[in-house]
Amino acid sequence: MDVISSAGYVDSSKYGFDGIPADSPQANPIYGTKEDIYTPKPEEKVEEKEKPYYGTQKEEKENRLSIGVQGLVLCKLDSGYSPVQGASAKITCKAVDEDGVEKSVSICSEATDERGYFIAPLSNKLSGLEKLKVRECQAYLHSSPLKNCNVPTNVNRGIDGALLSTFRVLKEKKMKLYSVGPFFYIPQSQSTRTGC
Repeated sequence: MDVISSAGYVDSSKYGFDGIPADSPQANPIYGTKEDIYTPKPEEKVEEKEKPYYGTQKEEKENRLSIGVQGLVLCKLDSGYSPVQGASAKITCKAVDEDGVEKSVSICSEATDERGYFIAPLSNKLSGLEKLKVRECQAYLHSSPLKNCNVPTNVNRGIDGALLSTFRVLKEKKMKLYSVGPFFYIPQSQSTRTGC
């Protein structure tokens, strides 16, 4: 046998099938047997978040504050001021409907009381207001029952329209109450005067 080994015979038990010596580190590679190489994580459950709320649900309608306008109507005389009982104001609002179409809606207040006070709850007067998005409202003088004091003036924008800007919240009535005026009427004789 010495003749065969001396003639170039190689003992194949010392080598792997790929020709790498069996006792070398490359002959026995490690393929992920260590615990710290990869540990699969348990699957996380993804909770579905609530969809955004854009105010089209029933709860918003129930919690929405109604709008009201209050003010005074007075008669301006040479001797001072007196309340006008039975007068009314007109409130005109720009609103957008569900389709995005802009509309103009108007209501008249209830008649003023003995102190000249009026209130106009818009939601009670405008049918379908819950479907409209109110943008801008103005209050105007509308009528005076007094024959001797029925000429409107533009004091506090009673003719041009007073913008509704300041309000207070009446929690018990669930209302935003805006205030305007006071608005003034004058007698016919005063309206013809010119002054400098």
